[in-house]
Order: sequence, then C-alpha cells, then structure tokens
Amino acid sequence: MENDMDKLEPVLRELLDDRDFLESLVNIIRHMKGAGIVDLVNNISTDYLPTDIEFLGKFFSSKEFVYGSLKTAISLVSVLYAFSDEKTSDLFKAIMYNLPSATEEIITSSKQTGRMSVRKLLSRMKDPEIGAGMEIAFTLLKFIGSASKKVEEK
Repeated sequence: MENDMDKLEPVLRELLDDRDFLESLVNIIRHMKGAGIVDLVNNISTDYLPTDIEFLGKFFSSKEFVYGSLKTAISLVSVLYAFSDEKTSDLFKAIMYNLPSATEEIITSSKQTGRMSVRKLLSRMKDPEIGAGMEIAFTLLKFIGSASKKVEEK
C-alpha cells in the first residue's frame, strides 16, 4: 500500500502545482455536467456496470471497433467535404425532402404485377422525367465504374 502511495505522490504533487490545469479540468467537467454528459455516463455506468464491464472493455478496445470507428470518421470527413459543395448539398436535400412521396410511389409500383412490354418501355421513355432519370442513372453508373477503378485492391 505504501509503495502505491509513493507512486502517486509525484502525480499528486504535479497536479497540485499546476493550478491552471486543475481549474481547466474542473471547468470542463462543469460544462460536461451542464450539457448532461456526466449524467449520461453515470446512467450508462449504473445500467451496465459492473456486470457488463468486461464485455464493454473488450468491445471498446477491440480491433474491429477501433478500425470501424476510424473508418467511419474518415468516411464522415469525405461526406462533409462533399456537402461543402453547394450543388451537392442542394441535390441531396432535394432528394431527401422528396423521399417520403417517392417511397410511396416505389412501393405502389413494385406491387403492380404484369410484364413490361417493349412498347410500354418505349412509350415511357417519351416522358421527359423518365429520360432525365435514365441520363442520371447512366451518368451515375459511369461515375461509379470510374471511381471503382481507383480503389486499391488488397
């Protein structure tokens, strides 16, 4: 026990000597408490600890979690970069805000049975929105094909 105190003494001395650091740490904790983060962590620890502590420790320190978190963060950076372009952001918002009505139409049309004849397909292609959608689809397919070639194989 005394050996443990000997190890802690320099740490405690360093903390007590650096008043600015301690004040900053206390302010951070106050802000976290004000934002509800301290209560959240406390509730999580009450609900999951000590029975699931081993699982949580293994999960959060697992290679899969760490790599997955890093890859997610890197992917989010690319999404943020893409949304920094005004046209990309506007296109995404237009699609997302109109998605509920499109979803209904997709579900309805998927339940319609019957074969698509060549004549029906050609008549649908006269619709300017269908033509624009097909051009977009071909452009996206070309882009995906081109981008896929840039991914390194392992």
